[in-house]
Amino acid sequence: PERAAYYFKTGAWIDRTIGEQLRHIALEYPDRAAFICEGKQISFREIDAWSDQLGALIMQRGLRVNDRAMFQMGTVIETVVALFACYKTGVLPVCTIPQYRDIEISKLAAVTTPRGYFVQADFDPKFDLAEFARKMCGECAIPQLFIARKNASDDPWQAARSRPLADARKTLAAVRMGAEDICAMQLSGGSTGVPKVIPRH
Repeated sequence: PERAAYYFKTGAWIDRTIGEQLRHIALEYPDRAAFICEGKQISFREIDAWSDQLGALIMQRGLRVNDRAMFQMGTVIETVVALFACYKTGVLPVCTIPQYRDIEISKLAAVTTPRGYFVQADFDPKFDLAEFARKMCGECAIPQLFIARKNASDDPWQAARSRPLADARKTLAAVRMGAEDICAMQLSGGSTGVPKVIPRH
């Protein structure tokens, strides 16, 4: 605690969560491009608002601070929005890769007991990642599945955008977490073939 207090006092550490830092940057540089992918770009203000809206939807579906959520998504705008939504709600992303299959996901689910699963349906046209995630949810008792880019009428990212932003921010105001809390679970293969989970603060 003494060392942490020193780092905060000297400004080496900023006493904000990642979600709070996004809000800070969105206020300072609202229209600056934050992410560019597939010929589209999204500003800091748009990511901040959209992740608030998705975060409120995540909470409505029952996920809370310190719940884990499996991620099997590529480098797309929906991934960025979902990660920030998790950072704002205190849900801990288990940052896997879309290429993982039964062995890896089963092992990671056993270790982290996730309550959510985020997946990108169109990552690989030769493999139905959404159906795989649905199967793993059943086998690993993961109650909430969030599928991006499968069906426009049932896409949580698009559904979230229709939520009033003020209501979403009111929902997120009830979340309690700090800058020193765990924010994500990263992976390392280590010396064996099965990934290990590394908490990141």
